[in-house]
Amino acid sequence: MKSLSNLLAIVAASMVAMVATQAGAETWQTVYQTDFSSDPGWTTDDPTNLRWDSATGTFHGTQVNVQGTYAYKNVAGFDPNKSWKLAFDSEINSCGWSAGLTLGLFDSRLTYPWGAIEDQGWSDGGNGTALVTNGVGAGVFSPGWSSGTWYHTLILYDATTEQVTMNITDRSTGSLFQSQTQTVTSFPSDMTYLGVSRLHMKNGYNGVNPNASVDYNLDNVVLSQATPKSSSVPEPSSLVVFSGLGVMGLVMAWRRRKRAS
Repeated sequence: MKSLSNLLAIVAASMVAMVATQAGAETWQTVYQTDFSSDPGWTTDDPTNLRWDSATGTFHGTQVNVQGTYAYKNVAGFDPNKSWKLAFDSEINSCGWSAGLTLGLFDSRLTYPWGAIEDQGWSDGGNGTALVTNGVGAGVFSPGWSSGTWYHTLILYDATTEQVTMNITDRSTGSLFQSQTQTVTSFPSDMTYLGVSRLHMKNGYNGVNPNASVDYNLDNVVLSQATPKSSSVPEPSSLVVFSGLGVMGLVMAWRRRKRAS
């Protein structure tokens, strides 16, 4: 009877696993998306230089440090303290020393380094990339980003593990360019502003070029939120019937096998 006992144990374990999977699974819901096939209508203080480019079907930006411009979409209903992921494509066409592309989720201050942000620019270390969260982050210069190259970025926040991971790949080849991770216990509840901002440069920093500028294009912006999967867990009585049928089938098969032997 040892073999039969093992079969019954397998059935019981499978039922427990099925219930656990149904009860704990999550799914992703898109809360904001634009591929710039039409004007996204982002709020901006510089509509001439931060705008939808109808010719290329992208968002085109030119930002000068001292001007401290911004463009954003305030995503209603988004909760930054539940698991989320932000994906986008970006290409820097040109970048002066101390200028850069600062893109991601900001709180209502719209100011680096407050939010969950990818920052790419040119400084003394070269072409650097940084994942910046709640004021924490450092540039990685090797490998350095290349102008004229489209990159695909995925920033993922896991609220359970409190980890923020940024993976950047070369859009044309899919090869990994950079990966960075930080621990974040919580974000400001108003971190719902998705876009670009150089407001932190408006008043200037010592040693930077106030007139340095960056020129870039953006595409395929998608912000998603994790939500509990809407699946019904079977009632205990249903599980008993289901597992009973499974057991009966296994027992009958086991007995037939024993007779044949």
